[in-house]
Amino acid sequence: MGIINKRLRLLRNVTHILLLILFLFLFLQTQYTGEDILEYPVNLFLRLDPFLALTSFIAARAVISDFLISGFIVILTLVLGRLWCGWICPMGTTIDILHKVFFKHSKRLVDSEKFRSIKFYLLFFLLVTSAFSLSLAGYFDPISILTRTVTLSIYPAINAIFEKSLLSGYSVDISWLSNASDYLYTVFKEYLLAFEQPVYYLNFFTFFIFFMIIFLERYEKRFWCKNLCPLGALLALLSPFALIKRKPQKKCPDCEGGCNAVCKLALFPGVGQEAYLKNECIYCFDCMEQCPNQRVEYSFGIDKREKKGVDLTRRGLIFSLSAGVFTYPLLRINPLSETRRLPARFVRPPGSVTEKEFLSKCARCGECMRVCIKNAIQPAFFEAGAEGLWTPRLDFAIGYCQFDCTLCGQVCPSQTVKRLTLDEKHKFVMGKAFFDKNRCIPYAKGIDCLVCEEHCPTLPKKAIRFKKVEVTDPDGRTKIVKQPFVDEELCIGCGICEYKCPVEQKAGIHVVNQKKVIKEGFFSSGGLY
Repeated sequence: MGIINKRLRLLRNVTHILLLILFLFLFLQTQYTGEDILEYPVNLFLRLDPFLALTSFIAARAVISDFLISGFIVILTLVLGRLWCGWICPMGTTIDILHKVFFKHSKRLVDSEKFRSIKFYLLFFLLVTSAFSLSLAGYFDPISILTRTVTLSIYPAINAIFEKSLLSGYSVDISWLSNASDYLYTVFKEYLLAFEQPVYYLNFFTFFIFFMIIFLERYEKRFWCKNLCPLGALLALLSPFALIKRKPQKKCPDCEGGCNAVCKLALFPGVGQEAYLKNECIYCFDCMEQCPNQRVEYSFGIDKREKKGVDLTRRGLIFSLSAGVFTYPLLRINPLSETRRLPARFVRPPGSVTEKEFLSKCARCGECMRVCIKNAIQPAFFEAGAEGLWTPRLDFAIGYCQFDCTLCGQVCPSQTVKRLTLDEKHKFVMGKAFFDKNRCIPYAKGIDCLVCEEHCPTLPKKAIRFKKVEVTDPDGRTKIVKQPFVDEELCIGCGICEYKCPVEQKAGIHVVNQKKVIKEGFFSSGGLY
Protein backbone atom coordinates (compact mmCIF):
# COMPACT_ATOMS: atom_id res chain seq x y z
CA MET A 1 0.00 0.00 0.00
CA GLY A 2 1.14 3.58 0.10
CA ILE A 3 4.39 4.76 1.63
CA ILE A 4 3.99 6.28 5.08
CA ASN A 5 4.75 9.97 4.85
CA LYS A 6 7.60 11.39 6.91
CA ARG A 7 5.14 13.80 8.44
CA LEU A 8 4.00 10.89 10.59
CA ARG A 9 7.13 11.44 12.69
CA LEU A 10 5.85 14.90 13.52
CA LEU A 11 2.39 13.46 14.13
CA ARG A 12 3.91 10.87 16.44
CA ASN A 13 5.73 13.52 18.49
CA VAL A 14 2.61 15.68 18.75
CA THR A 15 0.47 12.68 19.71
CA HIS A 16 2.97 11.61 22.36
CA ILE A 17 2.99 15.06 23.96
CA LEU A 18 -0.80 15.42 23.81
CA LEU A 19 -1.30 12.04 25.46
CA LEU A 20 1.19 12.95 28.20
CA ILE A 21 -0.82 16.12 28.75
CA LEU A 22 -3.95 13.96 28.90
CA PHE A 23 -2.27 11.75 31.50
CA LEU A 24 -1.40 14.79 33.63
CA PHE A 25 -4.88 16.24 33.15
CA LEU A 26 -6.50 13.02 34.36
CA PHE A 27 -4.08 12.98 37.28
CA LEU A 28 -5.17 16.48 38.29
CA GLN A 29 -8.81 15.39 37.97
CA THR A 30 -8.20 12.54 40.41
CA GLN A 31 -9.49 14.55 43.31
CA TYR A 32 -12.63 15.64 45.09
CA THR A 33 -14.33 18.45 43.16
CA GLY A 34 -17.36 19.11 45.35
CA GLU A 35 -19.37 16.01 44.49
CA ASP A 36 -18.87 12.37 45.32
CA ILE A 37 -18.44 11.39 41.69
CA LEU A 38 -15.59 11.78 39.21
CA GLU A 39 -16.54 13.25 35.86
CA TYR A 40 -13.68 11.63 33.91
CA PRO A 41 -12.20 8.11 33.66
CA VAL A 42 -9.15 9.26 35.59
CA ASN A 43 -7.57 5.79 35.59
CA LEU A 44 -7.78 5.49 31.80
CA PHE A 45 -4.09 4.74 31.16
CA LEU A 46 -4.05 2.02 33.83
CA ARG A 47 -7.15 0.43 32.35
CA LEU A 48 -5.56 0.49 28.89
CA ASP A 49 -2.51 -1.38 30.17
CA PRO A 50 -2.65 -4.98 28.80
CA PHE A 51 0.15 -6.15 31.10
CA LEU A 52 -1.74 -5.10 34.24
CA ALA A 53 -4.91 -6.58 32.78
CA LEU A 54 -3.34 -9.95 32.01
CA THR A 55 -1.62 -10.37 35.36
CA SER A 56 -4.78 -9.27 37.19
CA PHE A 57 -6.94 -11.74 35.26
CA ILE A 58 -4.52 -14.56 36.05
CA ALA A 59 -4.08 -13.68 39.72
CA ALA A 60 -7.78 -13.06 40.38
CA ARG A 61 -8.93 -16.06 38.32
CA ALA A 62 -11.56 -13.73 36.90
CA VAL A 63 -12.13 -11.10 34.24
CA ILE A 64 -12.06 -7.59 35.69
CA SER A 65 -14.44 -5.43 33.67
CA ASP A 66 -12.45 -2.20 33.96
CA PHE A 67 -9.50 -3.83 32.21
CA LEU A 68 -11.47 -5.00 29.18
CA ILE A 69 -10.66 -1.74 27.41
CA SER A 70 -7.03 -2.92 27.27
CA GLY A 71 -8.17 -5.27 24.51
CA PHE A 72 -8.05 -2.24 22.22
CA ILE A 73 -4.28 -1.96 22.78
CA VAL A 74 -3.87 -5.69 22.15
CA ILE A 75 -5.69 -5.44 18.81
CA LEU A 76 -3.77 -2.29 17.91
CA THR A 77 -0.49 -4.08 18.62
CA LEU A 78 -1.42 -7.17 16.64
CA VAL A 79 -2.31 -5.04 13.61
CA LEU A 80 0.11 -2.11 13.76
CA GLY A 81 2.86 -3.15 16.19
CA ARG A 82 4.19 -1.48 19.33
CA LEU A 83 2.50 1.87 18.77
CA TRP A 84 1.77 2.00 22.50
CA CYS A 85 5.48 2.32 23.29
CA GLY A 86 6.20 4.84 20.54
CA TRP A 87 3.00 6.87 20.47
CA ILE A 88 0.97 6.46 23.67
CA CYS A 89 2.96 5.46 26.77
CA PRO A 90 3.36 8.48 29.11
CA MET A 91 6.38 6.85 30.74
CA GLY A 92 8.11 6.66 27.35
CA THR A 93 7.32 10.31 26.67
CA THR A 94 8.62 11.32 30.08
CA ILE A 95 11.84 9.39 29.50
CA ASP A 96 12.30 11.02 26.08
CA ILE A 97 11.76 14.53 27.46
CA LEU A 98 14.11 14.05 30.41
CA HIS A 99 16.71 12.47 28.13
CA LYS A 100 16.73 15.61 25.99
CA VAL A 101 16.91 17.82 29.07
CA PHE A 102 19.70 16.01 30.94
CA PHE A 103 21.43 13.65 28.50
CA LYS A 104 20.96 15.22 25.08
CA HIS A 105 24.65 15.23 24.21
CA SER A 106 25.59 11.98 25.90
CA LYS A 107 26.73 9.07 23.77
CA ARG A 108 25.75 5.45 24.18
CA LEU A 109 28.18 4.30 26.86
CA VAL A 110 27.24 0.64 26.98
CA ASP A 111 26.23 -2.00 24.51
CA SER A 112 23.29 -3.43 26.39
CA GLU A 113 22.29 -5.90 23.72
CA LYS A 114 22.91 -8.73 26.17
CA PHE A 115 20.38 -7.13 28.55
CA ARG A 116 17.54 -6.89 25.98
CA SER A 117 16.17 -10.30 26.92
CA ILE A 118 15.81 -9.37 30.61
CA LYS A 119 12.37 -7.85 30.06
CA PHE A 120 11.10 -11.13 28.58
CA TYR A 121 12.44 -13.18 31.45
CA LEU A 122 10.90 -10.67 33.87
CA LEU A 123 7.58 -10.94 32.04
CA PHE A 124 7.55 -14.75 32.33
CA PHE A 125 8.53 -14.52 36.00
CA LEU A 126 5.63 -12.15 36.75
CA LEU A 127 3.13 -14.26 34.84
CA VAL A 128 4.12 -17.33 36.84
CA THR A 129 3.85 -15.50 40.17
CA SER A 130 0.41 -14.25 39.07
CA ALA A 131 -0.60 -17.87 38.50
CA PHE A 132 0.03 -18.38 42.22
CA SER A 133 -2.16 -15.33 43.00
CA LEU A 134 0.95 -13.36 43.88
CA SER A 135 0.66 -10.05 42.08
CA LEU A 136 4.04 -8.35 41.71
CA ALA A 137 3.23 -6.70 38.39
CA GLY A 138 2.61 -3.27 39.94
CA TYR A 139 6.25 -3.06 41.02
CA PHE A 140 7.45 -3.17 37.41
CA ASP A 141 4.58 -1.87 35.30
CA PRO A 142 5.55 1.52 33.78
CA ILE A 143 2.12 3.13 34.16
CA SER A 144 1.91 2.08 37.81
CA ILE A 145 5.45 3.37 38.43
CA LEU A 146 4.75 6.73 36.81
CA THR A 147 1.36 7.19 38.49
CA ARG A 148 2.76 6.18 41.87
CA THR A 149 5.77 8.49 41.53
CA VAL A 150 3.72 11.51 40.53
CA THR A 151 1.21 10.81 43.32
CA LEU A 152 3.57 10.13 46.22
CA SER A 153 6.58 12.25 45.32
CA ILE A 154 6.52 14.72 42.45
CA TYR A 155 3.13 16.39 42.90
CA PRO A 156 3.39 16.79 46.70
CA ALA A 157 6.89 18.27 46.24
CA ILE A 158 5.70 20.75 43.60
CA ASN A 159 2.75 21.69 45.78
CA ALA A 160 5.06 22.21 48.77
CA ILE A 161 7.36 24.49 46.77
CA PHE A 162 4.51 26.87 46.04
CA GLU A 163 2.46 26.50 49.18
CA LYS A 164 4.77 25.82 52.10
CA SER A 165 8.01 24.15 53.12
CA LEU A 166 7.34 20.90 54.93
CA LEU A 167 10.61 21.24 56.81
CA SER A 168 10.51 24.83 57.95
CA GLY A 169 6.79 25.54 57.91
CA TYR A 170 7.32 28.89 56.19
CA SER A 171 4.92 29.86 53.44
CA VAL A 172 6.31 30.63 50.02
CA ASP A 173 4.72 33.75 48.62
CA ILE A 174 3.50 33.25 45.06
CA SER A 175 1.51 36.48 44.94
CA TRP A 176 4.05 37.80 42.44
CA LEU A 177 2.21 35.70 39.89
CA SER A 178 -0.84 37.91 40.31
CA ASN A 179 1.20 40.96 39.37
CA ALA A 180 1.91 39.37 36.02
CA SER A 181 -1.54 37.95 35.52
CA ASP A 182 -4.44 37.68 37.93
CA TYR A 183 -5.93 35.05 35.69
CA LEU A 184 -2.77 32.90 35.76
CA TYR A 185 -2.60 33.20 39.52
CA THR A 186 -6.23 32.09 39.87
CA VAL A 187 -5.76 29.14 37.52
CA PHE A 188 -2.63 28.04 39.34
CA LYS A 189 -4.25 28.17 42.74
CA GLU A 190 -7.60 26.68 41.79
CA TYR A 191 -6.70 24.04 39.24
CA LEU A 192 -3.10 22.93 39.77
CA LEU A 193 -2.32 23.03 43.47
CA ALA A 194 -3.84 20.71 46.04
CA PHE A 195 -6.48 22.03 48.42
CA GLU A 196 -4.38 20.76 51.31
CA GLN A 197 -0.71 19.76 51.22
CA PRO A 198 -0.58 15.98 50.60
CA VAL A 199 2.03 13.98 52.52
CA TYR A 200 2.93 10.33 52.03
CA TYR A 201 5.21 7.69 53.42
CA LEU A 202 7.79 6.12 51.06
CA ASN A 203 7.91 9.32 48.98
CA PHE A 204 11.70 9.38 48.78
CA PHE A 205 12.01 5.66 48.10
CA THR A 206 9.36 5.92 45.36
CA PHE A 207 11.15 8.82 43.73
CA PHE A 208 14.49 7.01 43.94
CA ILE A 209 13.13 4.14 41.82
CA PHE A 210 11.95 6.63 39.18
CA PHE A 211 15.25 8.51 39.38
CA MET A 212 17.20 5.32 38.66
CA ILE A 213 15.06 4.63 35.58
CA ILE A 214 15.87 8.11 34.27
CA PHE A 215 19.54 7.88 35.29
CA LEU A 216 19.96 4.82 33.07
CA GLU A 217 19.46 7.21 30.14
CA ARG A 218 23.00 8.35 30.88
CA TYR A 219 24.25 5.05 29.54
CA GLU A 220 21.79 4.31 26.76
CA LYS A 221 18.70 5.90 25.27
CA ARG A 222 15.48 4.26 26.50
CA PHE A 223 17.42 1.74 28.58
CA TRP A 224 14.29 0.92 30.60
CA CYS A 225 12.09 0.41 27.54
CA LYS A 226 14.68 -1.63 25.68
CA ASN A 227 15.83 -3.93 28.47
CA LEU A 228 13.57 -3.92 31.52
CA CYS A 229 9.93 -3.02 30.77
CA PRO A 230 7.66 -6.11 31.04
CA LEU A 231 4.82 -4.29 29.29
CA GLY A 232 7.10 -3.66 26.33
CA ALA A 233 8.05 -7.35 26.36
CA LEU A 234 4.40 -8.40 26.20
CA LEU A 235 3.71 -6.05 23.30
CA ALA A 236 6.85 -7.27 21.51
CA LEU A 237 5.48 -10.82 21.68
CA LEU A 238 2.24 -9.61 20.07
CA SER A 239 3.76 -7.53 17.28
CA PRO A 240 5.84 -9.75 14.89
CA PHE A 241 3.06 -9.87 12.29
CA ALA A 242 2.14 -6.19 12.40
CA LEU A 243 1.12 -4.69 9.05
CA ILE A 244 3.74 -1.93 9.10
CA LYS A 245 6.97 -2.91 7.43
CA ARG A 246 10.27 -1.10 7.06
CA LYS A 247 12.42 -0.88 3.97
CA PRO A 248 15.26 -1.72 3.97
CA GLN A 249 15.07 -4.40 6.61
CA LYS A 250 18.83 -4.66 6.89
CA LYS A 251 21.71 -2.25 7.29
CA CYS A 252 22.82 -0.75 4.01
CA PRO A 253 26.27 -2.08 2.99
CA ASP A 254 27.62 1.39 2.19
CA CYS A 255 26.47 2.97 5.48
CA GLU A 256 28.15 2.91 8.87
CA GLY A 257 24.93 2.11 10.71
CA GLY A 258 23.61 5.60 11.30
CA CYS A 259 20.11 4.21 11.70
CA ASN A 260 21.17 2.21 14.76
CA ALA A 261 22.80 5.31 16.27
CA VAL A 262 19.53 7.26 16.22
CA CYS A 263 17.19 4.33 16.90
CA LYS A 264 15.65 4.65 20.35
CA LEU A 265 15.82 0.89 20.93
CA ALA A 266 18.95 0.10 18.85
CA LEU A 267 17.13 -2.35 16.58
CA PHE A 268 20.17 -3.12 14.37
CA PRO A 269 22.42 -5.07 16.75
CA GLY A 270 25.85 -6.28 15.72
CA VAL A 271 27.50 -5.63 12.37
CA GLY A 272 26.93 -6.76 8.80
CA GLN A 273 23.62 -7.33 7.03
CA GLU A 274 21.54 -8.54 9.97
CA ALA A 275 17.80 -7.92 9.84
CA TYR A 276 16.41 -5.43 12.31
CA LEU A 277 14.27 -6.50 15.26
CA LYS A 278 10.82 -5.77 13.85
CA ASN A 279 8.89 -6.94 16.90
CA GLU A 280 10.83 -4.40 19.00
CA CYS A 281 10.19 -1.43 16.70
CA ILE A 282 8.10 1.35 18.24
CA TYR A 283 7.70 3.29 14.97
CA CYS A 284 9.23 6.55 16.09
CA PHE A 285 10.49 7.10 12.50
CA ASP A 286 13.76 8.65 13.69
CA CYS A 287 15.69 6.42 11.30
CA MET A 288 13.64 7.65 8.34
CA GLU A 289 14.34 11.25 9.27
CA GLN A 290 18.06 10.74 9.82
CA CYS A 291 18.86 8.48 6.84
CA PRO A 292 21.49 10.41 4.79
CA ASN A 293 20.45 8.75 1.53
CA GLN A 294 16.69 8.95 2.12
CA ARG A 295 16.34 5.19 1.63
CA VAL A 296 14.24 4.34 4.67
CA GLU A 297 10.53 3.92 4.04
CA TYR A 298 7.62 2.50 5.98
CA SER A 299 4.60 1.02 4.27
CA PHE A 300 1.55 -1.07 5.04
CA GLY A 301 1.52 -4.69 4.04
CA ILE A 302 2.37 -8.26 5.03
CA ASP A 303 6.06 -8.83 5.60
CA LYS A 304 6.91 -12.25 4.17
CA ARG A 305 10.61 -12.10 4.91
CA GLU A 306 12.26 -13.86 7.80
CA LYS A 307 11.69 -11.98 11.02
CA LYS A 308 14.53 -11.58 13.47
CA GLY A 309 13.63 -11.67 17.14
CA VAL A 310 15.39 -11.57 20.48
CA ASP A 311 17.25 -14.77 21.29
CA LEU A 312 16.04 -16.26 24.56
CA THR A 313 18.17 -19.00 26.04
CA ARG A 314 16.69 -22.19 27.42
CA ARG A 315 18.64 -21.61 30.65
CA GLY A 316 17.20 -18.13 31.02
CA LEU A 317 13.64 -19.34 30.45
CA ILE A 318 14.01 -22.16 32.96
CA PHE A 319 15.51 -19.80 35.52
CA SER A 320 12.73 -17.17 35.15
CA LEU A 321 9.96 -19.78 35.33
CA SER A 322 11.58 -21.52 38.31
CA ALA A 323 12.07 -18.22 40.09
CA GLY A 324 8.36 -17.51 39.67
CA VAL A 325 7.45 -20.92 41.07
CA PHE A 326 9.70 -20.64 44.14
CA THR A 327 8.96 -16.98 44.90
CA TYR A 328 5.50 -17.80 46.25
CA PRO A 329 6.56 -20.30 48.96
CA LEU A 330 9.64 -18.25 49.81
CA LEU A 331 7.46 -15.22 50.54
CA ARG A 332 4.98 -17.31 52.48
CA ILE A 333 7.61 -18.72 54.85
CA ASN A 334 9.15 -15.28 55.32
CA PRO A 335 8.59 -13.62 58.75
CA LEU A 336 7.04 -10.69 56.88
CA SER A 337 4.44 -12.93 55.25
CA GLU A 338 0.83 -11.77 55.41
CA THR A 339 -0.22 -15.28 56.39
CA ARG A 340 1.36 -14.83 59.81
CA ARG A 341 0.01 -11.75 61.59
CA LEU A 342 -1.30 -8.47 60.31
CA PRO A 343 -0.71 -5.62 62.75
CA ALA A 344 -3.85 -4.67 64.64
CA ARG A 345 -3.56 -1.07 63.40
CA PHE A 346 -3.38 -2.14 59.73
CA VAL A 347 -6.70 -1.07 58.19
CA ARG A 348 -7.56 -1.26 54.50
CA PRO A 349 -9.68 1.37 52.64
CA PRO A 350 -13.48 1.01 52.51
CA GLY A 351 -14.69 -1.52 49.95
CA SER A 352 -11.51 -3.60 50.16
CA VAL A 353 -11.71 -7.28 49.26
CA THR A 354 -10.26 -9.97 51.51
CA GLU A 355 -6.56 -9.62 52.30
CA LYS A 356 -5.52 -12.58 50.18
CA GLU A 357 -7.46 -11.29 47.18
CA PHE A 358 -6.20 -7.77 47.87
CA LEU A 359 -2.56 -8.78 47.55
CA SER A 360 -3.30 -10.76 44.39
CA LYS A 361 -5.08 -7.91 42.56
CA CYS A 362 -3.71 -4.56 43.76
CA ALA A 363 -1.78 -2.66 41.05
CA ARG A 364 0.14 -0.54 43.60
CA CYS A 365 -0.63 2.49 41.42
CA GLY A 366 -1.47 4.99 44.18
CA GLU A 367 -4.71 6.23 42.58
CA CYS A 368 -6.70 5.67 45.78
CA MET A 369 -4.06 7.59 47.76
CA ARG A 370 -4.24 10.50 45.34
CA VAL A 371 -8.03 10.77 45.49
CA CYS A 372 -8.42 10.41 49.28
CA ILE A 373 -9.97 13.64 50.52
CA LYS A 374 -8.35 13.58 53.95
CA ASN A 375 -4.97 12.08 52.91
CA ALA A 376 -5.66 9.05 55.12
CA ILE A 377 -4.75 6.39 52.53
CA GLN A 378 -1.02 5.78 52.70
CA PRO A 379 1.35 3.27 51.07
CA ALA A 380 2.24 0.26 53.18
CA PHE A 381 5.84 -0.79 53.70
CA PHE A 382 6.15 -4.37 54.94
CA GLU A 383 3.27 -4.32 57.42
CA ALA A 384 1.19 -6.58 55.14
CA GLY A 385 4.08 -8.83 54.26
CA ALA A 386 6.89 -8.61 51.77
CA GLU A 387 4.38 -8.56 48.90
CA GLY A 388 2.35 -5.73 50.49
CA LEU A 389 4.76 -2.92 49.56
CA TRP A 390 2.94 0.17 48.20
CA THR A 391 -0.50 -1.34 48.82
CA PRO A 392 -2.94 1.15 50.41
CA ARG A 393 -3.70 1.34 54.11
CA LEU A 394 -5.39 3.90 56.34
CA ASP A 395 -3.26 5.96 58.70
CA PHE A 396 -5.44 7.83 61.18
CA ALA A 397 -2.56 9.87 62.54
CA ILE A 398 -2.45 11.66 59.18
CA GLY A 399 -6.12 11.73 58.20
CA TYR A 400 -9.40 9.85 58.34
CA CYS A 401 -11.92 8.27 55.98
CA GLN A 402 -14.53 10.84 54.97
CA PHE A 403 -17.93 9.39 55.82
CA ASP A 404 -19.64 10.63 52.63
CA CYS A 405 -16.84 9.76 50.19
CA THR A 406 -16.66 6.76 47.83
CA LEU A 407 -13.95 8.06 45.49
CA CYS A 408 -11.28 5.43 46.19
CA GLY A 409 -13.51 2.70 44.79
CA GLN A 410 -14.16 4.77 41.69
CA VAL A 411 -10.47 5.08 40.75
CA CYS A 412 -9.22 1.57 41.55
CA PRO A 413 -8.55 -0.05 38.13
CA SER A 414 -8.42 -3.62 39.45
CA GLN A 415 -11.46 -3.25 41.74
CA THR A 416 -9.34 -4.31 44.69
CA VAL A 417 -11.21 -1.49 46.40
CA LYS A 418 -14.76 -2.02 45.22
CA ARG A 419 -17.14 0.70 44.13
CA LEU A 420 -19.63 1.40 46.89
CA THR A 421 -22.83 3.37 46.90
CA LEU A 422 -23.06 5.97 49.63
CA ASP A 423 -25.43 3.75 51.62
CA GLU A 424 -23.02 0.82 51.29
CA LYS A 425 -20.12 3.02 52.35
CA HIS A 426 -22.00 4.13 55.48
CA LYS A 427 -22.34 0.48 56.50
CA PHE A 428 -18.97 -0.90 55.36
CA VAL A 429 -16.86 -1.88 58.36
CA MET A 430 -13.15 -1.15 57.92
CA GLY A 431 -12.31 -1.71 61.57
CA LYS A 432 -13.44 -0.90 65.08
CA ALA A 433 -12.44 1.80 67.52
CA PHE A 434 -11.43 1.16 71.12
CA PHE A 435 -10.34 3.42 73.95
CA ASP A 436 -6.95 3.45 75.60
CA LYS A 437 -8.06 4.08 79.17
CA ASN A 438 -4.56 5.14 80.17
CA ARG A 439 -4.68 8.05 77.70
CA CYS A 440 -8.35 8.88 77.15
CA ILE A 441 -8.99 12.05 79.17
CA PRO A 442 -12.28 11.03 80.87
CA TYR A 443 -10.77 7.71 81.96
CA ALA A 444 -7.23 8.81 82.79
CA LYS A 445 -7.95 12.22 84.34
CA GLY A 446 -11.63 12.11 85.24
CA ILE A 447 -12.34 15.18 83.05
CA ASP A 448 -15.15 15.41 80.53
CA CYS A 449 -14.05 15.40 76.86
CA LEU A 450 -16.64 15.35 74.06
CA VAL A 451 -14.44 15.55 70.94
CA CYS A 452 -14.72 11.97 69.69
CA GLU A 453 -18.49 11.88 70.18
CA GLU A 454 -18.97 15.24 68.47
CA HIS A 455 -17.14 14.12 65.33
CA CYS A 456 -18.54 10.59 65.09
CA PRO A 457 -20.51 10.58 61.80
CA THR A 458 -22.54 7.35 61.96
CA LEU A 459 -26.28 7.51 61.38
CA PRO A 460 -28.95 7.47 62.75
CA LYS A 461 -27.12 7.09 66.07
CA LYS A 462 -23.52 7.85 66.85
CA ALA A 463 -21.22 4.91 67.39
CA ILE A 464 -19.56 6.77 70.27
CA ARG A 465 -21.82 7.63 73.17
CA PHE A 466 -21.41 8.39 76.87
CA LYS A 467 -22.27 6.79 80.13
CA LYS A 468 -22.26 8.76 83.36
CA VAL A 469 -19.90 7.30 85.93
CA GLU A 470 -19.18 8.40 89.49
CA VAL A 471 -15.43 8.74 90.02
CA THR A 472 -13.23 9.82 92.91
CA ASP A 473 -10.52 12.41 92.31
CA PRO A 474 -7.10 12.40 94.08
CA ASP A 475 -8.52 14.65 96.85
CA GLY A 476 -11.18 12.07 97.68
CA ARG A 477 -14.05 14.03 96.19
CA THR A 478 -16.58 12.25 94.03
CA LYS A 479 -18.01 13.61 90.80
CA ILE A 480 -19.90 12.50 87.73
CA VAL A 481 -17.87 12.08 84.54
CA LYS A 482 -19.12 11.26 81.06
CA GLN A 483 -17.04 8.30 79.95
CA PRO A 484 -17.26 7.46 76.23
CA PHE A 485 -17.81 3.98 74.87
CA VAL A 486 -18.02 2.51 71.39
CA ASP A 487 -21.15 0.79 70.15
CA GLU A 488 -19.73 -2.21 68.34
CA GLU A 489 -22.81 -2.53 66.11
CA LEU A 490 -22.48 0.99 64.70
CA CYS A 491 -18.74 1.65 64.49
CA ILE A 492 -17.30 1.31 60.97
CA GLY A 493 -13.71 2.31 61.78
CA CYS A 494 -13.57 5.58 59.81
CA GLY A 495 -10.90 6.89 62.20
CA ILE A 496 -12.15 10.47 62.62
CA CYS A 497 -12.29 9.94 66.38
CA GLU A 498 -8.62 8.98 66.46
CA TYR A 499 -7.58 11.82 64.16
CA LYS A 500 -9.50 14.47 66.11
CA CYS A 501 -8.54 13.22 69.59
CA PRO A 502 -6.93 16.14 71.48
CA VAL A 503 -4.47 13.91 73.34
CA GLU A 504 -1.03 14.75 71.98
CA GLN A 505 1.45 12.34 70.40
CA LYS A 506 -0.72 9.25 70.77
CA ALA A 507 -4.51 9.39 70.72
CA GLY A 508 -6.71 8.06 73.50
CA ILE A 509 -8.76 6.08 70.98
CA HIS A 510 -7.51 3.76 68.25
CA VAL A 511 -8.97 1.88 65.30
CA VAL A 512 -8.00 -1.73 64.69
CA ASN A 513 -8.82 -3.89 61.69
CA GLN A 514 -11.87 -6.09 61.70
CA LYS A 515 -9.83 -9.28 61.64
CA LYS A 516 -8.11 -8.38 64.90
CA VAL A 517 -11.40 -7.42 66.50
CA ILE A 518 -12.93 -10.80 65.73
CA LYS A 519 -9.88 -12.95 66.55
CA GLU A 520 -8.51 -11.20 69.60
CA GLY A 521 -11.69 -9.99 71.25
CA PHE A 522 -11.39 -6.26 71.79
CA PHE A 523 -15.08 -6.24 72.65
CA SER A 524 -16.45 -6.19 76.16
CA SER A 525 -19.99 -6.19 77.43
CA GLY A 526 -19.95 -2.46 77.88
CA GLY A 527 -18.76 -1.67 74.37
CA LEU A 528 -15.47 -1.73 72.55
CA TYR A 529 -12.48 -0.72 74.69
